[in-house]
Amino acid sequence: MEKAKEKGFKAGLAMGFSQMQIFIMNAIVFYVGAVFCRDIDLSVNDMFRTIFSLTFATMGAGNNAAFAGDIGAAKNASKNIFEILDSEDEF
Repeated sequence: MEKAKEKGFKAGLAMGFSQMQIFIMNAIVFYVGAVFCRDIDLSVNDMFRTIFSLTFATMGAGNNAAFAGDIGAAKNASKNIFEILDSEDEF
């Protein structure tokens, strides 16, 4: 039970961290976009095009980070599958 709680806590931290990355990146991007629109005459369409591309890239990175804890389990599962495939038939 303690192991399950620890694993759940770590998974929750990873999920929270990935969500935090998304919101921090949005805040930074909107601030910098507003400064660029004000100071270097960036058009609003170009700013939003850039914001959307950076937001989707950040979302992808954040979602992948949430699954980083499952890498060990995936490696172990693939090892077991190849052991089963490489075993001799009992017929």
